[in-house]
Amino acid sequence: MKTALLLIACWLLALIPLDQGLTPLAVLLFHPDRELYGAAQLTGFGGILLTLYLANLGVEVVLRRRFQIAGMLTLLVAWIGFINSSGSESHFLLLYLLALVVSDVNMPGMDGHQLLGLIRARYPQLTVHQGNLIDLPLADESVDVIVNFQVIEHLWDQPAFIAECHRVLRPGGRLLMSTPNRITFSPGRDTPVNPFHTRELNALELTELLVDGDGSGRGFTVDEMLGVHHGPRLLELDAKWDGSIIDAQIQRALRDEPWPAALAADVAAVTTADFDIRPGDVDASLDLFAIATRR
Repeated sequence: MKTALLLIACWLLALIPLDQGLTPLAVLLFHPDRELYGAAQLTGFGGILLTLYLANLGVEVVLRRRFQIAGMLTLLVAWIGFINSSGSESHFLLLYLLALVVSDVNMPGMDGHQLLGLIRARYPQLTVHQGNLIDLPLADESVDVIVNFQVIEHLWDQPAFIAECHRVLRPGGRLLMSTPNRITFSPGRDTPVNPFHTRELNALELTELLVDGDGSGRGFTVDEMLGVHHGPRLLELDAKWDGSIIDAQIQRALRDEPWPAALAADVAAVTTADFDIRPGDVDASLDLFAIATRR
């Protein structure tokens, strides 16, 4: 966050014309006749607002070291260019393109970069990639099976992700996907109970999403739509944690509280045998599990 604040300060300095000295920023940003106004200046102001907005939401703005260096060098070039020339917008556009990098890999206790390092160390036989889920670093038709558990409910552009899965899968390839069942996970609500979810789905909605994709014909044939239910031992744990061991985790995350040792131990002890996966009574299930084939 310190780096983000430093970049904001540099942005503000770079937006002050030489003949105005320390003109109040509000006047500077919105005065319609200044030479420096235009796309670059508005983009810079948008970057400042985005940084502050994300910080207000509790999202950490992370600048990896290589981007910190690139951003500061570009700031220097833009500032020197502004002093020695007319302050053309091209300098500022370059600055804004490199200065702000937003990452969603932060997690409690371990960020995504650390997790990737841990996976690579524990499972050296695996090839581990880091990338954008709607722009995967994989060639067309290069994958046989995609296993995607409890991810799509966190994505803003769900159809684009389905289309990307279609792109990288070979014809006839399989997509295995699980996601919380909206009917039981957020009953009677238009927005998810879990604030980290963007959109939850019921069985019909998930089927339509898989079949239609992004509307361009890149869809799937749904072979099975199964429901994931808690087995006897998980039902006992639900009763132990005031009705839901899942809610016990979510509530503490929202309050930014550490898990009690008993909760951590109960969650760590859960195995696949504690779940009942079956085709019937899908609407009553806690999670949906779809098996689909690329058309």
